[in-house]
Amino acid sequence: MVATFYDYVRGKTDEVPDGYSEKGLNVYRYLVFLGASQMIESCYPEIKKSFG
Repeated sequence: MVATFYDYVRGKTDEVPDGYSEKGLNVYRYLVFLGASQMIESCYPEIKKSFG
């Protein structure tokens, strides 16, 4: 069950694991994306600048 949870959060699958709600996991997936993108932007600001 843990593997299916992480697969969903990482976007490898859109199948909601048993015991979880789709709405809740979509929020969690978004928060993971937001945290990762903020971390990358803070560590590599030149990448964002290169996009214009």
